[in-house]
Amino acid sequence: MFGSANDYRQRCSGRDSPYTKMDIITEGISPHIKNERTFVNKHRSKKTNTHELAPLQDASYLVRRIGEVTKLTREQVVDRLRAESRQLGLNVRKAFESRGLTRYQWSEEMSEFYDDTDAFLFETVIWNRTVTKQAIRSWVETFLTQTLPKKAKILTFGDGLGFDSLYLALAGHQVDYFEVSQRGIQFAKGLFKDYQGNVNVLTSSDQVLPGQYDAVVCLDVLEHIPEPSNIVAFLAGALREEGYFLVHAPFWFLSPAVVTHLRENRRFSGDVRRLYRPHGLHAVDSALFWNPIALQKRTDGSPPKLSIGHRAQLFFGASVLWWGRFWSTPYVPFASLMTKPSDWPDLDTV
Repeated sequence: MFGSANDYRQRCSGRDSPYTKMDIITEGISPHIKNERTFVNKHRSKKTNTHELAPLQDASYLVRRIGEVTKLTREQVVDRLRAESRQLGLNVRKAFESRGLTRYQWSEEMSEFYDDTDAFLFETVIWNRTVTKQAIRSWVETFLTQTLPKKAKILTFGDGLGFDSLYLALAGHQVDYFEVSQRGIQFAKGLFKDYQGNVNVLTSSDQVLPGQYDAVVCLDVLEHIPEPSNIVAFLAGALREEGYFLVHAPFWFLSPAVVTHLRENRRFSGDVRRLYRPHGLHAVDSALFWNPIALQKRTDGSPPKLSIGHRAQLFFGASVLWWGRFWSTPYVPFASLMTKPSDWPDLDTV
């Protein structure tokens, strides 16, 4: 369907590990894990957030894997990770500007940039270590645990380096991983092997069959894609009836930290009616400010029965995000605070 990165974007636009599974997911993640054995990984710092994954604590491992994928030296990888940990988005912005590309605007040159650059490897590692991303990942897993069978069939779409896929697989789910970045796929395959993640790596979107999944997880993807409704339609089709679509898409967020977010997509900020409902998806729950939001597939058009609390949470998030369609500036300081990289003292000892 769109097996290569370029085909995918055309479709979007319309135009052996020392750890056990319970060692790898750290303490306090979800109700079904609380009573099982937990382990404080020797690579974790004392200030580690309890929702973190062990590989994200292991600086030596991440530096080695990035070096294997990029062919950069250890010193080069450490320097770029250190720079990224001081300013999220720095590697992507520098590479983007070196090509003379226009921020927040889709072009064929931007498509080529996605294919060619290694900058997203550094950004994605640091983003996955932030408190905000850890909370999003934990919320998704808790929601799925509470609403679906333990071995639910899940598609992680656009999961980059594979951290979300590993997290869900180690929680007991059957996970299919799909990504178009060849560097991302190479990194993820090594991650799954090294940390005993039983994740199925899809090599083409043709393998995503209609009605196949209990849930689709799509985090931080749609804001980068022209005409994201086309991808929403495709992913909604992959869900079984009453399956769940979990999405995080900060359409409103335009700043030098996220130069590949598209300005044209701001119109979808806080919007369920235009982007999701035409494809049979109805909002059922969310974290604060839709970080993330869960929608259920109900093709008969009947709205789900929601508690007053869930309705209030969804309405509040929509109301706040609605203004982001017109003006990003008031949101940027808050976003910068929420995406502030976590301290990583171990990086200096690699």
